[in-house]
Amino acid sequence: MNLETTVIELNQGQQLFTEGNFEGAIAVYRQVLELNSSDSWAHHHMGEALAKLGQLDEAVTAYRHAIELKPDFSWSYHHLGDALAQQQQWEEAAEAFRKGIELNPEHFGTYVGLGKSLAKLGQLEEAIAAYRRASELNPDADWIHHALANVLQQRTQLDLAEAIASYRQIIELNPDNVETYHNLLQIQPDNSDIWLQLAEAFVRQEQMEEAITSYRRLVELSPCEQYYQQLGELLVKQEKWDEAIIAYQRAIEFNPESYLYYYQLGEVIYNRVMQNPESFFADYKIAELPYNKKDYTLFDNEPPDICFINDESFLQATSHLDEEAYVLEIFRVYYKREVSDDEVIRSAQWFREGNRSLRRLQGLKGVRNLPEFKILLSRSIISACLQESINAYRKATELNYNHYKSHYRIAEVLTKQGKSNEAVTVCYDISLHLAEQGSLNESVAFFRLREKINQPSLGLVCEYVWNDLNNINPFNKNSSYHQVEIAQDDAVLHFRQESHYRTIDINALTEKDKYFLKKLGLSIANLEIISKDNIFLEDIYINHFSSIQTQLKRKVARNPQYNAEWLGHTGMYLVQSIVETGYAYAVCPISGRVIRSNQSFFVFPSFFYRFVGDEVFYLLVGEWYNTRHCVYFPRWDLIVRFCYAPQINGDTINWFKAYCVTNWQSFKSYISNPEKQVAVIIGDLFNNLTHYLWDVAGFQYLDDNNLLDKIDKVLVGPHDFFNIGDLFPEIAKDKIEVFDNSINLYQSIIENNYCAVKLVECFIKEKLADRIYQASLKKCSKLFLEEVEQSTQNFPVLWITIRSSRRVWTSQVQGIANIIKKLYVDFPNLGIIFDGWSRTEKSSKNDEVSIAIEIAMMEQIMALIPAEINTYNAIGRMTYEKVVWVHAIDLHISSLGAGMCFTVWLVNKPGVAHGNTTLTEWETQPTACFHNCRENATERPVLLPLDKITDEDNSFWGTRNYDCDWNAIYDEVVKIINGLSKKDKIPDIN
Repeated sequence: MNLETTVIELNQGQQLFTEGNFEGAIAVYRQVLELNSSDSWAHHHMGEALAKLGQLDEAVTAYRHAIELKPDFSWSYHHLGDALAQQQQWEEAAEAFRKGIELNPEHFGTYVGLGKSLAKLGQLEEAIAAYRRASELNPDADWIHHALANVLQQRTQLDLAEAIASYRQIIELNPDNVETYHNLLQIQPDNSDIWLQLAEAFVRQEQMEEAITSYRRLVELSPCEQYYQQLGELLVKQEKWDEAIIAYQRAIEFNPESYLYYYQLGEVIYNRVMQNPESFFADYKIAELPYNKKDYTLFDNEPPDICFINDESFLQATSHLDEEAYVLEIFRVYYKREVSDDEVIRSAQWFREGNRSLRRLQGLKGVRNLPEFKILLSRSIISACLQESINAYRKATELNYNHYKSHYRIAEVLTKQGKSNEAVTVCYDISLHLAEQGSLNESVAFFRLREKINQPSLGLVCEYVWNDLNNINPFNKNSSYHQVEIAQDDAVLHFRQESHYRTIDINALTEKDKYFLKKLGLSIANLEIISKDNIFLEDIYINHFSSIQTQLKRKVARNPQYNAEWLGHTGMYLVQSIVETGYAYAVCPISGRVIRSNQSFFVFPSFFYRFVGDEVFYLLVGEWYNTRHCVYFPRWDLIVRFCYAPQINGDTINWFKAYCVTNWQSFKSYISNPEKQVAVIIGDLFNNLTHYLWDVAGFQYLDDNNLLDKIDKVLVGPHDFFNIGDLFPEIAKDKIEVFDNSINLYQSIIENNYCAVKLVECFIKEKLADRIYQASLKKCSKLFLEEVEQSTQNFPVLWITIRSSRRVWTSQVQGIANIIKKLYVDFPNLGIIFDGWSRTEKSSKNDEVSIAIEIAMMEQIMALIPAEINTYNAIGRMTYEKVVWVHAIDLHISSLGAGMCFTVWLVNKPGVAHGNTTLTEWETQPTACFHNCRENATERPVLLPLDKITDEDNSFWGTRNYDCDWNAIYDEVVKIINGLSKKDKIPDIN
């Protein structure tokens, strides 16, 4: 290789080195050395590249080769020293650095390397000399001063003064070099001046956490108001409110005449409260402050604020009251409002049903879990906590009345506390004072704040809007009421506190009720007509508005086998009228004329159909069975009830009012638009398979009567167990819309001009069961169908439902295991399918929790039974998979509940059902829904005798747990098996 080529190669290597491609550079240098091993530059540069890669042994070797070939090149000695120092070979490194200095005595970096090596060898005097020479050669390098100071500090305590002087010189050159401050503090750890300089350096660098740490140390060493105030400001920037409160309180201790410290304390408390009032209330023990203590006494005209109520003292003081008086007192003290007659009756009855003391304790726990109380409690806590900030602001104004920021905050907090009159007085007084002082801009600002405080209260706005929407008092379009924004929670709370409903039961009228209705001009006969659900009555209604004789379709009549009236299913023909004509029909309760409406609103769990007769009224239809529950008259807050529907009550109307006034512009637009599309809702009301299937049965009824095409939209909620589009492919996909919650549904109805209905048919036909099966079969995987086929090889195949939530068989793990073990003795080819919570089209976190719990229970059972028994897991399966699998069973053991939809409604299989005593007794009646709601029902599931069931307590039947005798279940299961024969149990799934 000639010289020119060598130079080119070396330049290429240097270019790669500069680009950070050290491996590429090394390869080039090796290529040069293969052709010319005497090239000192190639050895030197390769050493640099190897050192960059951390290959120090090879780098040292390369540098030594370079030195052998060119012993007068100082840089090779310098880099050799660096590489040896990295290997902690301090003696050889010092020797290399010395040789480098001999060749180039003016390079400060080599002195630094020598100083470091000598310091490591303990030769401090020579190390100091080396560092001093480096500092002379480069006096602006603060890091050399730092290294020198470190060595000086190591030498002896006598050199501390020189070290401090060196550190001070560094600080003069770079006042933000925080490392220097830390080194100084190692020498003088209690020097408050250094801590202050360090804190200020951190603030300049915006390193707030470090600055806060420095100020914390400062206030330990030299506590004073200035340091606490500065610490407080930093803590505020980091939103460390609790520590900031302490800082300002300490500053006030040093200077109690500083209005500024009180204002800053008020600000910190205000922000801390608004961030998390509940924790502030607890952490600062607000209820224990002397001026907040007020014991509850019976019928106290001004009971304590809600956040200060003690449940135990309340229970003691009211223990002698009867149930009605107790309910009145609960509402007055805990809800701060009167209670409707209906609420008194229902609540008092609940208190009578169990142990008096236990019920009252449970009742108070229930009160505290209700949304209404939680809203009130939250506001009460905020109000009580904000009083602490007002106390600070007021102290600031005592010290400096001209501090208008404190006055502003006082007025703002008083407004939040609902003390608007006091807030207005504050604004008025300070505005006059500021005007006298010549501060006119601030004076005008406070006077305007007074106007803002004086805006109509939320309650007045809610009533104003509600009355306009119902033709009671029309809007004044120029009113300031239009400018007030209404939050839904606030509106609900207002209507709960201020709405006093009178409830009249049409089926139990008193003379007083009759007189009251007559005084209002309401006809009892007309009200009774509105309550009826009759296909011929609907025909009469419809023909009032049709020039051509029209009848509702009845190609396939509803099945009379089940008792619709007993179930409260009194909205069937109203719904059919809406589907076929687009309108709901009624008579005016006053004049008796036939009227119709296509205005519907939905608030869980009820549809509100708005009729305009001589008075605006709403027909409420909904709850479990699509019941015509009542009519509601807004002018009088009157509810005329047709039947008992516990889910629909005065609070349902409160929520409805709140929805309406919160969205009043959309409401007015909706009622003024005569064009509506018919929208059917499914999957919203209840996360319950039983009621979902009744909804699906409603679609089947429409299909049987060729009415599916009358539906313009299907609104699908979060509880869509099978995907309605799969079950009824006749419904075009663009007609199906999905929503997540009731609020979205309410808004969707009014914003899209829908007239909404819910289809409910409490009867499952063979045709529908087969439709669900065929749709489910299409969605199952081949692997799953093979598992189903495998399970059919057993006999008998027993489907056992595990239940983990509400109405639980308390000893089911042991009981089910005992049943299986005993059956296995006589039926060794027994197959068990464990059933439980399903996954749906929209499974939720709650679903996953239930599935996990029930799988754990299943595993406990399996641990108790012989491992040879063939078991299968249907828990957590998709609902459509369970529909297919349940066809493979011979019999079932089920808890009374939605799980029986699979075993009874969809496959009509024999089995044993267990539940608490109330449910068991109901299911023995002729109107039992799980048996009578199925077309061609075979035999009723066997129910346990009541003496084999022990209820856990006397709580609400819908949630009451129980225990039962597993032997009784076993005996009935054996009887069923003995009546079976092995056969082809599942339709062709191939």
